Amino acid sequence: MSQVNFFMAATDESEFFGFLSQRGDTTAVAGRSFPSSSPPTLDLSLPGLPNGNDITLLHREISQTPSCGDDGLFRYELFRHAFIEFSRSVRSDEVMISGRIYAKIGWLDDSEANEAFRAWYNSIERWIKKRYSKIHDHWWVGPSAETWSRSGGQLALGNTLAARVSLADGPFG
Repeated sequence: MSQVNFFMAATDESEFFGFLSQRGDTTAVAGRSFPSSSPPTLDLSLPGLPNGNDITLLHREISQTPSCGDDGLFRYELFRHAFIEFSRSVRSDEVMISGRIYAKIGWLDDSEANEAFRAWYNSIERWIKKRYSKIHDHWWVGPSAETWSRSGGQLALGNTLAARVSLADGPFG
């Protein structure tokens, strides 16, 4: 398992998807389940992505067709497909709940595809960690989200509001 938890304000997210767009090897689809085996890809160069918190990132060269489930919907499977789950940071008034990228690497049948998948994921993770500030263990905050938090906005660690911090209160961690 590979995962990075982050806080992205709208500007941070726009820069992240701009980076993905410039890579040339990454496509994305909205959501985690799809009505067909060929979900429409998103235009990553656009500033506005569709509503919804979940986006599936795919590598152009090693992505496969999603599997059909018992419910008739198609999904990429953690132990069979090369994909990254991207969950957006969600902001509600003065609180931002973290987002994340997540991938299960090393389970593909083809060892070359596994290496390509690992390299692709690692380069995306590196981009985040190089530009964002580490605030605690596996938690990273983008430049715009950091500015917002230093002005009093609270960062919720995880999808609960129980653990919240504000960078305006000083260093965390």
